[in-house]
Amino acid sequence: MASSLSEVARLAGVSESTASSVLTKRRGFRVSPETAARIREAAERLEYRPNRLARALATGSTRLIALIDYDFGANFSAHLGRQFHLALGADGYDLVVFGQSTPPDAVAGIVDGVICSSREVPPGLDDVLPVVQISSNPDTRQDAIRLDLKTATAAAMRVFERAGCDQVAFLGPASGLESFDGRLAAYRDFVAESGRTEILVETESDRPHEGYQALGYYAETSSWPVGIFCRNDELALGAYRAIRESGRTVGNDIAVIGCDDIGGGYFDPPLTSMALPFKEISETAWSLLRERIASPDLPSRSFTVTPELIERASSQRRS
Repeated sequence: MASSLSEVARLAGVSESTASSVLTKRRGFRVSPETAARIREAAERLEYRPNRLARALATGSTRLIALIDYDFGANFSAHLGRQFHLALGADGYDLVVFGQSTPPDAVAGIVDGVICSSREVPPGLDDVLPVVQISSNPDTRQDAIRLDLKTATAAAMRVFERAGCDQVAFLGPASGLESFDGRLAAYRDFVAESGRTEILVETESDRPHEGYQALGYYAETSSWPVGIFCRNDELALGAYRAIRESGRTVGNDIAVIGCDDIGGGYFDPPLTSMALPFKEISETAWSLLRERIASPDLPSRSFTVTPELIERASSQRRS
């Protein structure tokens, strides 16, 4: 039978409120390290597990934060979710994940706030909950982190220029081939200003097999570009295989650049990529949301994050 909070408090020799504040990591609560250790030891001995529902009813807080994401299967989403889990856990919060189509009324009452890693905040969500959006073009009326992918992509284009790539292709899904996040816009600016020909190699998704198939098909029906900008590193992985199977080599015959830099240093050869600071993004978003939860009437705030282009062997074309 599960132990109660009152039993933990009695064993530790403290009040229930003190025991609850320590075990829930209530912000701003101070107690001596010895007392905190005694409470945690009592909870462990009694195998106490807090009742989240009872705590929510008593405090009006579930200490749950929702992450609304457009694509759970992507490496980007998984990596960002892990960083949020770590940031929230340090303050005694947990993370729950919802799809972008989840209605706001299905989320309200379950969580204390929402982080949206998506192009759009579900309509009405920021009317009922504190929200922080992570996007290239935020549409929330509350707080946002804007990802400046256009500036980073322009830097990638300069690398192709230095590598002597007279033909540069853009590899990515058809649904993402618009100027929404700045990557395609920067690419188009580059080809227009340099007099190059625009080459769009469209995929159905951001997955490696899509990059592999789309690039292989394009090369069969046209020709191999000497530079390839991949919308993310997963597509770059597929591009590597297609290039290798053609008898060509990445970083020698063809320069390749990706985006996200999740494991880019472990590609063969190491991948030049636009590195997103996932830890900084998650910690900043959580800080904004935590403050918004505490003070709902704060004016809207926005921070801009620009990925850093990490140059590696994949873009050092020598042919």
